[in-house]
Amino acid sequence: MDIQSFCAEHKDLDRYVKETMSQWESSNVTRNYLTLDVQGNCVGVFSLSASTLKDTTPEVRKEGNFPNGIQLPTIKIGRFVVDNSIRGKGVGREMLKKCIYLFIEASKTIGVVGLTVDAKDETDSQGRPIYGYYEKFGFKRLTSEPQDGCWPMILYTGKMKKQYPALFEQEV
Repeated sequence: MDIQSFCAEHKDLDRYVKETMSQWESSNVTRNYLTLDVQGNCVGVFSLSASTLKDTTPEVRKEGNFPNGIQLPTIKIGRFVVDNSIRGKGVGREMLKKCIYLFIEASKTIGVVGLTVDAKDETDSQGRPIYGYYEKFGFKRLTSEPQDGCWPMILYTGKMKKQYPALFEQEV
């Protein structure tokens, strides 16, 4: 497996994949998932970790009957990056579907109110906002303005259960 040839053309993300990812994995900070091409080259990476969301936004309060002011358990997509050479070929879509699948599987055994991501306040190569990509999968923006250069977003467990109940059935 070759990760040194990975190139997202984003300095921080390239450094994460090539230098930091293995440290965070071995320290149990994140779980990293790599997508490889047929030659064994890394063409995509996403990371998942446990996180919390403070119940402070009207969007969060509207979604659930959560106790006021508590930290709500979530699963967070920390890094999500596709190699520049393969963008636009569906790799990111398949990676995000895998994120959602892992989130659903975890929600069957632990309590989580949603899958969160901080979408960069940037545009893709076609000038579309990055947050729009996540919205196509059902994520909702939690704020009306970006926070620290990102749009905090969530895919709610409750909405997913209502829309796709069969996905949440326990295997016996």
